[in-house]
Amino acid sequence: MCGIAGRVDRRGFDRRDAVGRMTDALARRGPDARAVETLGDAVLGHRRLSVIDLSTAADQPMFDAARRFCIVFNGEIYNFPDLRAELAALGVAFRTRSDTEVVLEAWKKWGPAALDRFTGMFAFAIWDSLERRLFLARDRFGEKPLYYAHLPGGIAFASQLDALAQDPDVARRVDEAALGHFLAFGYTGTTQAILAGVAKLPPATWACDGPDGFSGPHAYWSLRGHYGQADAPRDLDAAAEGLAAHLDRAAAGQLIADVPVGAFLSGGVDSSAIVASLCRARPPETIETFSVGFDVAGFSETEEARRVGAYLGTTHRDQIVASADGASRAWVDAWDEPFADTSMVPTWMLARFARERVTVALSGDGGDELFGGYDTYVADALRRGLAWLPAGILGAASGLVGGVLPARRGKVTWDFKIRRFLDYAARPEEIAHADWRRIFAPAEIAALLRPTWRHAAEADVYADVRRAAEEARDLHWLDRLGYVDLRTWLPDDILVKVDRATMAHGLEARAPFLDHRLAEFAAGLAPELKMAGLARKRVLKRSQRRRLPAATLARRKAGFNAPVADWIEGWSGALDARRLAGEFFEPAAIGALIDAHLAGAADNGHKLFALANFALWRDRIGV
Repeated sequence: MCGIAGRVDRRGFDRRDAVGRMTDALARRGPDARAVETLGDAVLGHRRLSVIDLSTAADQPMFDAARRFCIVFNGEIYNFPDLRAELAALGVAFRTRSDTEVVLEAWKKWGPAALDRFTGMFAFAIWDSLERRLFLARDRFGEKPLYYAHLPGGIAFASQLDALAQDPDVARRVDEAALGHFLAFGYTGTTQAILAGVAKLPPATWACDGPDGFSGPHAYWSLRGHYGQADAPRDLDAAAEGLAAHLDRAAAGQLIADVPVGAFLSGGVDSSAIVASLCRARPPETIETFSVGFDVAGFSETEEARRVGAYLGTTHRDQIVASADGASRAWVDAWDEPFADTSMVPTWMLARFARERVTVALSGDGGDELFGGYDTYVADALRRGLAWLPAGILGAASGLVGGVLPARRGKVTWDFKIRRFLDYAARPEEIAHADWRRIFAPAEIAALLRPTWRHAAEADVYADVRRAAEEARDLHWLDRLGYVDLRTWLPDDILVKVDRATMAHGLEARAPFLDHRLAEFAAGLAPELKMAGLARKRVLKRSQRRRLPAATLARRKAGFNAPVADWIEGWSGALDARRLAGEFFEPAAIGALIDAHLAGAADNGHKLFALANFALWRDRIGV
């Protein structure tokens, strides 16, 4: 796990200083080594977090023996020993024990077809000095980030946007469409970064920049074709047995490391299932598990995590965090783009806590999207049940409920769920699904923005959602909406949060549920094996019935949020309307949000959290 950066300029200008600054900006991602190499038209930079082959021979940028090709790599290839053996049988002589060298030699041997052979998470760049060509690639689900920008003379790339912005040719100007998307959902979309002219390489794609121009992104894999497989198990018990085997294989495979490995444990079924599989691969007492909670009622799962840890026999540690620690905002510098998922705070704190003992931690990310675990899927099912009602009735009900129910502060309160459901139930399926997570409604965004930024309110914030839904239009509704989440919510929010939070502390996070073989198996299962009625994660829970406590399998999903509505008021200067407004927003509109929140007339904690995070990001990056 590392940070990568680079610049190609075919005009002959020296870009070493710029790439040096880009590399330095990635220091948290790779505290163990730093190097920058000038390769004619290209300059490549790397920050290393040593996980496999801790010797300096595995440092990067790494050349092949002939020094024609050079790679900078971020991630892990879990099946690299098998690929190494295959390549060695073909005559490749290896000089290190690293997976980086295997990636480089596999690319030399098979080109983009090598990507199909990798099991893991990755973002990498390979420079071909002979053809003066740069190749970029990203893993199937987007676990590892990769930003790029077309600049004079070529291209620049980096693991994080704040690193890429160190290149003087990258304009520090906010993109209107990305701003609109952020205000709607709290994060930017799949391909467009918050800075104009900067793109994200989509998951499961590769691209090439050469003397003849830029080509890509080219897709090399899609989960779409694996839904509804004819040979998939149809019986719940058979499917559960197959899933358990996939989980065991994926979790055991992701233990590969030359440093201590542990796991996050929330007490929910996803992380608990991963830990249960780890305990089948190694003695339970050697597995270190970690959880954190807040000292606010309803925002801590440490008791549940302790129970699961004790049941499985792991060496479990937990930490209760004072809510005032969240108000300290020490975690803000970890985010290279504005980001408003409130679970960013406990995830950052969990990563800090785990890093005291381990360098790698496995997580349960991906389980909700694959097996229908979110509350959004329950709302989708209920919405379909009420589809016969005229849209006007639901709209009227929304207004009535809004006038009767008091605004409550808490962890996704029941009145919030009712309001959100009625507000969006009459909309098209994929839009209603996405809007469950919406922060600002379209009219609110328009009222919030100053006239010079009003075009951001016109951004099509549903473009990625509609595109994914169209790709899956002939699937069962649960598979279709799960696919939408796997293409949007997972790479753009969940995996961004985990990557930035863990990398802020030099901790590598791994997600066994995102082993592509497991995901393909899950996609092939019949929808009723994942969700029946309002019962979610049926096959996953069945796979764990002899591994986990019955209470864990029966427990309702809790989520991993922070009490932002309570402690945002403690942020020094955070609720100053004029400072939050800057050049982008109307101070009066922000002032109204603040006043209503402080008076208890509305819970605007999440909205103010989003605006405060944008302001903090704006100040830090200088836009």
